[in-house]
Amino acid sequence: MHQLALQRSGFTESGEEISLTPDYCAAALHLDTVDQVEQIRQELVEIGAFENRFESDSNGASTRTTILHEMSPPQRKEDDARTQRILELEDHDRRKSIDSKEFTGNIYVIGQSGSSIAKIGYSTDIHKRHKGLQSSHPHLLELLWHTSGDRKLEYALHEKFKKLRVRGEWYDFGDLDPVKSAKKAVKQIRAAATQTRTGSAATTTQDSSES
Repeated sequence: MHQLALQRSGFTESGEEISLTPDYCAAALHLDTVDQVEQIRQELVEIGAFENRFESDSNGASTRTTILHEMSPPQRKEDDARTQRILELEDHDRRKSIDSKEFTGNIYVIGQSGSSIAKIGYSTDIHKRHKGLQSSHPHLLELLWHTSGDRKLEYALHEKFKKLRVRGEWYDFGDLDPVKSAKKAVKQIRAAATQTRTGSAATTTQDSSES
């Protein structure tokens, strides 16, 4: 049943998503009764493969939504720990780069076309970075947008979108378009940096004329 759910999340049949109804599951899993589907669902909830979430509407009616986890709890814990280690190393490298000479590369937005979730990062070779990310991702990723930039710009973008962070450098923009949001943020950050430099230059000129 877990495999059926994984298929449902990544494939379509005749242009429509595979329906994961109790009847469909019973037939696909060769079960004798539909009641056995609920029993399997609860077993998957207990081991962490599925997660039930309940919501109530304005009339008090409760709706259950089953959340699919592609990894088991131990796998997710190990993946989170690995991601944290990577983030710590990246943060160390980022700070070291910011404090030293800046090497201009590219700021990129990578994700699935049409998805609200995207990765914002920095690389001196965005195409190689794209291939590297794709090799460890189950779905097709696209290089949605890129612009010249450095680690400072990347750090500023991460700070701006930190409330949208899902994990690592992946962000969920919800109803917003990731590319449009990134473009707008880059424009604002660059404008603020230009204004700061202009203000600093004007102050320096004024101090020189007074002395």
